Amino acid sequence: MSTVSMSVNGPQPARPAPQAPPAAHTPVGGATVDPVKLVMRNKWALAGATAGGLVFGAASHFAFMYIYPIYKPRAVFECNQPVSDPYKPTGAAGTVSQEEVMTFMQTAVRIMTSDEVLERVANSPKLEQEAPHWIKAFKNSDGTYDTNAIFKQLVWDVKAKTVPQTRLIELSFSWTRPEDASAIVRLVMNEYVD
Repeated sequence: MSTVSMSVNGPQPARPAPQAPPAAHTPVGGATVDPVKLVMRNKWALAGATAGGLVFGAASHFAFMYIYPIYKPRAVFECNQPVSDPYKPTGAAGTVSQEEVMTFMQTAVRIMTSDEVLERVANSPKLEQEAPHWIKAFKNSDGTYDTNAIFKQLVWDVKAKTVPQTRLIELSFSWTRPEDASAIVRLVMNEYVD
């Protein structure tokens, strides 16, 4: 025969399994990232990237100091209405149309940047004195200057345009040294006026 033991307090209920303490914030994938371990594991890659960035930044800084800023001096000419006959009184008969003024201004722009004017500047002995840094790029091994290359560069860099809604013409040249750029604008302006 079997006996069933009874406790004094009565039958005991089943105990639930112990629960784990609630975890701190767990990311979605269930894995946590330790930033210190991550940095220590990749310290050589980070050090190399930092060194490379410093070298690249310093090289860029000095390159841009040489290339930029670009200076663009300007000479501005004002075009007054031409007088068809200075002995006639002013009025409707002596005025010139707006179209004729625009034609005159466009002609002046073309003459400023014409081959004839720029060739005279390229062959000018004043160019070496007034723009020494710009012209040294065109110096040959025998000490002479390549006037053909100077002319081509002037054609490329000297700009003239009419200023919209005005009677002004703007002559400009862009380069990294303001003294040389101003000198070239001055030489082109003088050759145009002469």
